[in-house]
Amino acid sequence: MKLIISVVLFAVVAISCSSEATPEVESVEYACTSTEIEHDHIRVSRGVDPPLQSRTNGAKSICAFTVDVVQVELAYEQIGIPEPRNRFTRLINIDPPSLTLEFPVDTEPLAADLNLGTYRRKAFAITSADEKVPLDLAMDGEDISMVVVEDLLEAQTNLDTALQKWRRTNYRDYTFTLDRSCFCPGAGRHNIKVESRRMASATFEGSDRLPGGRLFTIDELFEEVQKAIDSRFSEVDVTYDESFGYPIAMSFDIARNTVDDELRMTASNLVPENP
Repeated sequence: MKLIISVVLFAVVAISCSSEATPEVESVEYACTSTEIEHDHIRVSRGVDPPLQSRTNGAKSICAFTVDVVQVELAYEQIGIPEPRNRFTRLINIDPPSLTLEFPVDTEPLAADLNLGTYRRKAFAITSADEKVPLDLAMDGEDISMVVVEDLLEAQTNLDTALQKWRRTNYRDYTFTLDRSCFCPGAGRHNIKVESRRMASATFEGSDRLPGGRLFTIDELFEEVQKAIDSRFSEVDVTYDESFGYPIAMSFDIARNTVDDELRMTASNLVPENP
C-alpha cells in the first residue's frame, strides 16, 4: 500500500515539474512614433577625408517594446546587382538591452565600406525573445529607406580628364544635336550651331516644344556636370565620348525623394566646321 502511494505522489510531482519547465513565450508587442518628416535616406560620399555621411529628411522613430531589444539588424540590398552579391547585413548591439529604442541608432556604422551604388535599406529590432521585428523607416508606411554610396573623387577625375581631352580639340565652331528629357520647358531634340564657342542658333525638331528652357553648348554641358557634382545631386551619371571627351549622355537627379526633378540629356552628331 505504501509503495502505491509513493508512485502516485512521484507521478504528480513529475507532471507538475514538467509543466513548469515549458512556460509559454510572451509575444513581443511594440509601438513606434515618428518625428521629423517622411523618409530616412542616407548619402555617403567618398573621395574626401574623412568620408561624409548625411541624412535627407531623417525621421527619428522611438519604439517601446514589451521585451528588451538586444540588437538592431540593418539589411542593405544593392539595386541592379544579382543575388546574393547584392545583400549586406550589419548588427548593432544595444548595450545595455532596453525596452525603448530610438532609431536611427547613434552608433550606426558609416556605410562608406559598401560598394558604390544605390541600396534599399531595412531595419529590424532583435529582442531577448529571439524575435525579429521590422522597423518602419517612413511615416507613410514604407519599410525601406535608400542609401546612395558615391565617389566624389572619381566623378571629378572623370570630368577633369574628359574636359582636358575636349580642350585639346580646340573646336570653336561646330554643330551637334542635343536631346533634353525632363518635365520642364525646352524638352525635346535641338540642332545647335556654335560659333566662337557661343551658341549661334538652335532649331527644334518637332512641334510640341514648351516655350523657354535653356540650351547648352558643349562647354556649357561641362559646366552643368560640374555644378551637379558641386551641389551633390543624388544622381550624377555621365558618359563621355572616347575620342573628343565631350559629354554624350548625362543623367541628373537633384533629390531622390523629389518628383519630376530629373534631367536627361544626350549630345550627338558633333561636326566641327573648322577642325
